[in-house]
Amino acid sequence: MRIDNRYNNYMPESRVHNKSANDLYYDKSSGHAAILSHGRFISRRPAGRKNAFTLPEILVVVILISIVTSAVYAFYEIGARSHRNAIARSESISSMRFLQKLMLDKLSRKSDDAYSAFFKKNGFSGLSRAEIETIIASDIHSHSDALYTAAGYNSYPVHSSLAITNIKPSMIKNKFSALSSRAQDLFKGPYLYEATSEAAVNGAENYKISFDRLPSKILASSSLIPPNSASLGANSGGDTLELNAVIKDASALMGSSPPVNISFFIDTKISAPPTSNVFNIFFFFESNTPPAEVLSPNLSRDEIKKYFIESAFIFCGDGLIFYEHETLENYINHAIYLETPGGDDAEYDNDGNIIKNIRYAFSKVTNGERKVYNDILLKDITGFSLNYYDKNSKLLPFADEGWKWLYAPEIAFITLETITNKSGIKNPMKMTFQLFTQY
Repeated sequence: MRIDNRYNNYMPESRVHNKSANDLYYDKSSGHAAILSHGRFISRRPAGRKNAFTLPEILVVVILISIVTSAVYAFYEIGARSHRNAIARSESISSMRFLQKLMLDKLSRKSDDAYSAFFKKNGFSGLSRAEIETIIASDIHSHSDALYTAAGYNSYPVHSSLAITNIKPSMIKNKFSALSSRAQDLFKGPYLYEATSEAAVNGAENYKISFDRLPSKILASSSLIPPNSASLGANSGGDTLELNAVIKDASALMGSSPPVNISFFIDTKISAPPTSNVFNIFFFFESNTPPAEVLSPNLSRDEIKKYFIESAFIFCGDGLIFYEHETLENYINHAIYLETPGGDDAEYDNDGNIIKNIRYAFSKVTNGERKVYNDILLKDITGFSLNYYDKNSKLLPFADEGWKWLYAPEIAFITLETITNKSGIKNPMKMTFQLFTQY
């Protein structure tokens, strides 16, 4: 037997003589056979037992693959979400710009002839789509039962039975054509009562007119010339106002604390026969019901004329209705307003706010027939607010409740604030529109 001390862990199991003269040994430590071939040790251990992955190693690899896969998916999801958000934001901005362009175009054509503007914070919330279409299908530049009834003027359809004449703004402006533009800005209310006396009695005469509510504005004049004279006073105390041919604002006669049932006194002194009106007094009222008057016996019913000045816009916090004068007698009525879907059509955002729509409706005469068009302009609206300002950029506030009357030319600027919520992305936007008016 040949013994090699270098490989003393091995002892021959048997001697094998072959052409390669290899010696076969037995590894006592492992229990496996081995070959010593030309000074090299070759193990005959079973393959895959010592060199295979262990279970912990496999689990680590699986976990790493899961982490990498999750990271790749997360980065993809972030990119996809950013892309969706960018598209949603772009669509919202594009929609708002379309709304802005539409309002700029339509408001630039708004008629300057309107006299009244009816104000209410949420005026359109109480109107159905059918009621809005009925309003814009009517002649809001003149006679419109639908518009004035919607604005709270329930007596409007029966004005004729109350001896009230509906007139156009041009007629009332003609009455004050001699006034400066500053005075014409002081028109205050749709109801106008005109007290006029043409008959004169030599000596002193006293006339009395009482109302069940306070006038919002009083303008007075007299065509008497000295030695004839006329003066105006009120039961609220204070001074009297001497009247002459120049129309004066007599509103201050009511004082700071006037009585609810106010009375006015006209004192005249005639020493020479007058050739024109003894006095002309105009009482404006902002109320939405006709005032009741009581006249002294020396004034006849024919000496007080009652008017209602037509032609109006509706300007609210949630919408507006106005008209443009296209050609001759063709008027185009416009409505831009917020609509809240109800019932099964209602949808909500993640904050629980109902998602609303902005609608645009208009009517015009086509082939001799007035037609109404009404469609959704924008969706996904969660915020919508219109505000109105005068020419000095002073906010014109809404009434605490109910409708409020304003002289339409007084409105010089409109701001619109909107919030869209598309795919969970909120986009606020504010727009300002300047109205072209002769005010």
